[in-house]
Amino acid sequence: MDKPLHPGGGSRRLKLWELEHKCHCPVVGVCFDLKRIRQLVGKVMVTTPQTTDFEIHVTAVRESGSRSALAELLQKELERQYALAVQRFKRARSTDELTALWRDALAITDIAGPLWATLTHPRCTPDLVQTVYGDIHMLQHQVGAGERADLAVLRRLQQEKTELLGARNQLQDKLTALRQQHAREMDELRQQLAASREEALRQEQASARYQGELATLREHLREKETPVALARRAQQAESRYTALRARTSELEHQVDRLQKENVQLAEALTRQPPSPTMPDAPAPAADDALVGRCVLCVGGRTGAAHHYRALVERLGGRFIHHDGGMEENLGRLEGSIAAADAVICQAGCISHNAYWRVKEQCKRTGKPCLYLKTPSLSTFVRSLEQLAQPVAAAPIPCPSEKAAP
Repeated sequence: MDKPLHPGGGSRRLKLWELEHKCHCPVVGVCFDLKRIRQLVGKVMVTTPQTTDFEIHVTAVRESGSRSALAELLQKELERQYALAVQRFKRARSTDELTALWRDALAITDIAGPLWATLTHPRCTPDLVQTVYGDIHMLQHQVGAGERADLAVLRRLQQEKTELLGARNQLQDKLTALRQQHAREMDELRQQLAASREEALRQEQASARYQGELATLREHLREKETPVALARRAQQAESRYTALRARTSELEHQVDRLQKENVQLAEALTRQPPSPTMPDAPAPAADDALVGRCVLCVGGRTGAAHHYRALVERLGGRFIHHDGGMEENLGRLEGSIAAADAVICQAGCISHNAYWRVKEQCKRTGKPCLYLKTPSLSTFVRSLEQLAQPVAAAPIPCPSEKAAP
C-alpha cells in the first residue's frame, strides 16, 4: 500500500500549499467560480477590470504552491465552503474507504467538495491523487464538449424566444390599441344612446301633451264650434299627432340599431388572436420502424437511459444498455453486443478501452454501429432514424484520445 501524502505521516489534513503542484490547477478551477476567485485575488493583489479570467486563474494556481497570503486566504475559503464534505469524508479510516467515497461522489453533479476533501485527507496516497487527477481531467473534457453543444442549442432557443417575445409584444400593442378604440367608441355610443333616450322622452311627453290638447279641442268643438271648424282643427291635430308618432318610431328604430351595433363591436373586440407556439421537438417518423430488433446503447449521460429506452420501444424495438465500463464490467460488453441487432455507441461518454472493444467486435460480427460524439436526445433520435432505414448510415468516427497535460 502506498504511503499517505502527509508530510509528517500524521493524521491531520493537508493544507492547500502542501498538495502536489499539479493538483492546484483542478482545485482552483473546480472549487471556485470565476467571480469568487476574482474577488479573493483582488483582496491581496492589484487587479483591474481588464485582467482576464485566465490571468486570475494562473495567479491563484502559482500562489497556491507556497504559503502566501493568497494561499492562506484560499485555504480559509475552501475550508468554510466545503466543511460538510470534509466532515463526511472524515469517516474514511483507510485509503480503500476514501477511494470508495470518491467513486460515489463522481456520480453526483457537484464534485468540488469531494475533490477538496479527498486530496487533503490524511489517507490520500499518490496513486489515489493520480486517480482523482485523471477523473477530473476527463470530466472536464466531457463537460466542455457537452457545454458547447448546449450553448448552441441555448443560442438558438434564445433567438426563437426573442422573436416570439417581439411577436407577442406586437400583438399586445395591437390589442391595447383595439381596446382603447373600443373604449372611445363605447363612450360615443353611450352618449348617443343617452341623447336618443332624452329625445325620445321629450317626444313622448310632446305626444302626450298633443293628445291631451287634441282631446280638449274635440271636446271644445263639440260644445262651441261649428262642425266645419271642428273638423279643420281636428284634422290639424291629427296631422301633428301622426307626424309625432312617425318621429317617435324613427327614434326608437335608431336606438335599437345603435344597441345592436354596440353588442356586435364588443363581441368582435373580445376575440383575441391565437398565441404563437414553440415548434415540436423532433421525433421518429414511424412507430414500428424497429419491430423485432434489439438496440444496444453503450454509454450516454447518467440518468438518461430511461429516455433512450422509451424512444426505442416507441419504435417497436427492444432496448439494452451498457455504461461503457464506467461502473459495469467490460467483460459483459461482448455478450451485450452479441445479443443486439444494432449498436449505438456514445463515444464521448465511455472509456477508450470500451470504444475499441465495440468497434472491433461490431466490425468482426458485421453488426451495424453508429458512433455519437454528442450525448443528447436529439442526436440519439437521429441515430434511431438511421437504423430504421434499409441501409444503416456509416459509423461516425470517434475523436482521438488526447494526452493528459
